[in-house]
This record gives sequence, C-alpha cells and structure tokens, in this order.
Amino acid sequence: SQEVVAKEHIMLNPLQTAIEDISSAADKLLHTLEATPVSMKVLTGVLQGCIAPQVHAGAVVVCHAFLKTDVKATKKLYGANRITNLQKNLRRFLDVCQKGLEVFVQLNNPTDESGPDLYQEHLIQAFDEMCAKIHPYIYEEEQSQLFRAHDRKDSARIDE
Repeated sequence: SQEVVAKEHIMLNPLQTAIEDISSAADKLLHTLEATPVSMKVLTGVLQGCIAPQVHAGAVVVCHAFLKTDVKATKKLYGANRITNLQKNLRRFLDVCQKGLEVFVQLNNPTDESGPDLYQEHLIQAFDEMCAKIHPYIYEEEQSQLFRAHDRKDSARIDE
C-alpha cells in the first residue's frame, strides 16, 4: 500500500479542459489501436464515442465553442498559444480517428454479401461530416500564412 504524501488541485479553464478532453480521446483511441490484437468490440465503442458522440459534446462542439466565434477575443481571453494548442490537438484527434476508421474498415468483414455494412457507412459519413465542420477552423491560420508567404514570393519576383 502506498502512502499519499502530497495532494494538488489544478484549476483548468474551459479551454484547457477542452484540450485535455480532445487529447484524452485521441490517446484512448490510439491505445485501442496499439493493442495486439485490436479488439473490434472496444474499437467500435471508442470510435463511436470519438466520431459520432451521443453523450458528450464532441470535437465539433469544442471546435465551434472556441474557434468559430470571435477568435481574437478568445485568443485575448485564453492566450494565442492555447488556441494554437487546441488546433494542434484537434488535428491530431482527426488523424487518429482516420487511422481508427481505416483499421475498423479493414477488420470489419460483413459475413453476408448483402452489401456494405450500414454501421460502417454511418461511421464513415459521421467522420466526413466532422472533418468538414472542423477543418476550416484548424487549418485556416496555417493556410493563410502559407498563402501570405506565397504572395510575398510572387511580389518579390515582380520587384526584380
């Protein structure tokens, strides 16, 4: 038995909590994918919770809460680094969800020849919808920076 020698309370603001939730969901799915062999039952439940959540808000609601509204005000309130961290964690989350969905499709072999698995199609559609709703907010700043860098190169060529 171990003795508790210290106790610490950490108060997280709503953005920090959202980042922790997104990171934890990605970690849980990644852990599920690293199991040998991958349990289809566990993978199905974790993917459902990540891609098509029914109990908690999910990544789309988190994204919209902090990135869809006035981002300048959100950056001022929570700090630009935390907003960037949220975007980074959302990108990681989508990457892990895509890997999880790919493994699910590989392992999910319908036993009859009646056509595609409806649940599989549901997950794919839910993932596509989630990506469409999140992508503009997590890649927007990076892409605009790339465009600005591209524009600077074009204007430098014009000046020459």
